[in-house]
Amino acid sequence: MCLRTSDHGPYHRAESALAAPPWTALPDLENAAWILQSDTEVSSAKRSKPLRLLVAPGSSIGGARREAGVLDAPGQLWIAKFPGRNDDRDIGAWGQVTSELARVAGVTQSSGMIRRISPANWT
Repeated sequence: MCLRTSDHGPYHRAESALAAPPWTALPDLENAAWILQSDTEVSSAKRSKPLRLLVAPGSSIGGARREAGVLDAPGQLWIAKFPGRNDDRDIGAWGQVTSELARVAGVTQSSGMIRRISPANWT
């Protein structure tokens, strides 16, 4: 959560090192999530960079799936949920289908979209 003392003032703790990563970081974040879910033995040195990337302040938001908060070009905050290595179906695509069904049924919800970041599944 970001707080500010006036409508147009800066956010507290909005230093670049603590801010959410940009939209352009999605491929790196998704790859990091993929590496950390590897079934094979991966050295701790090889896991270190992806782990730091996903748990950096402002990026990882927790939850059952690997997720990250990212900023698009205009500065809008989005939640990216990454595909899992052991997914037996495209969870991202089905999530978008259920979201659209809920919207058509009149359920109020925030904006959402899916993007193909890698060939694996939709994010």
